[in-house]
Amino acid sequence: MRKTTFVSTLCSCIFHFCPIASGILCLSAFAQDSKQETAPAPSAAAALPSDPAAFMHQAALSNGLSQAGDRAWHMKASFEIFDEQGSAKDHGTLEEFYISPTKFKSVYSSSGYSHTVYGTGKGMMYAGDQTGPSALLRTIRTYLISPLPTDSMMARVAFAAEQRTYSGASHLCILMSTKPKSDVDQPRLIATFCFNPATLALQSARLDTISETLDHPISFQGRSVSSDLKVETSGKINATAHLEIIEPITAIDEAVFIPPPDASAYEIMMVGVKGDLFGSSPNLRQSADSGQLSISPGLATGMLVTKVAPEYPPIAKAARVQGTVVLEAVISKDGQIKNLRVISGPPMLQQAALDAVKTWTYRPYLLNGEPAEVRTTINVIFTLGNPPNKDPRSNE
Repeated sequence: MRKTTFVSTLCSCIFHFCPIASGILCLSAFAQDSKQETAPAPSAAAALPSDPAAFMHQAALSNGLSQAGDRAWHMKASFEIFDEQGSAKDHGTLEEFYISPTKFKSVYSSSGYSHTVYGTGKGMMYAGDQTGPSALLRTIRTYLISPLPTDSMMARVAFAAEQRTYSGASHLCILMSTKPKSDVDQPRLIATFCFNPATLALQSARLDTISETLDHPISFQGRSVSSDLKVETSGKINATAHLEIIEPITAIDEAVFIPPPDASAYEIMMVGVKGDLFGSSPNLRQSADSGQLSISPGLATGMLVTKVAPEYPPIAKAARVQGTVVLEAVISKDGQIKNLRVISGPPMLQQAALDAVKTWTYRPYLLNGEPAEVRTTINVIFTLGNPPNKDPRSNE
């Protein structure tokens, strides 16, 4: 793996590699220059926690970058995307400047693609390509910046702890499962998060067939941040990412966070607008009768945190029925599913889709920095001979 580089000033990086931004921003960085910080000092014994839920809440406070508004930071990561054969097919960078939930700038760049998101007091805006970042790019961002579920998302699941050994090293793993609603219900494993038992640094995560490996943790602003990330699906590599820069922002240049004149607001459209029902990226519309915001399946995909795959009904299997069930749902302010209903799909598969999707949880959608209730559609795919929805974060 490459060594994470800490630059003495961001100015030199901008002047050498981003001429357009020359003179815009000059931030002070670490005093250590190229010296990499060590991981947090040991703070936990190897024994299993007596309260796994409390452990997860504490781990969420010590992993990832702070987004509470009290710490400002700048990060830049390089990434590579791989095809089905494991060959690199794209590469680029993800860069983010964060001051608060209503003041940030995220820049996604790859071959022939550039999309910049601006967080402002009046909502989010974007510049560059109209198509928002892919689900894979959003996954990379999530696990570099905010890798663990929020407290509200963890409120409706059950926890268990166990020791596991990977590559000869012991890991403390927390298993998240659905809570049985009756004595006959069986809990279903939703996600597994494994930590270094000595430092509490997150080292791997798994949701259904997608797994993320987080390597070479460093200490930044009192938190553990992974400097290398690998994303795999069913054992096949999807992407890798390497943290190139991470530094505190000590002097804020307001001009950096001002969208350019040609920036567009994340469109809010009325139902019935000609063209794509959800518009273009970021695919946000507003219901004319309820005033409720609606987001596209693609945008909802990036918010999906926990998912239970639907069980294929035996009668549908026997009848060789397959297809896609399209559901409409409301994602509440705390990321829970409600008001779930069927729009279309084979009748034999509809109830199985409903039963599964109603247990899913999402990251809350933020509007002007505050959680907002949104409506979306979810596509549940049933295919004979293969587990439905092999990609746990794909609604499409």
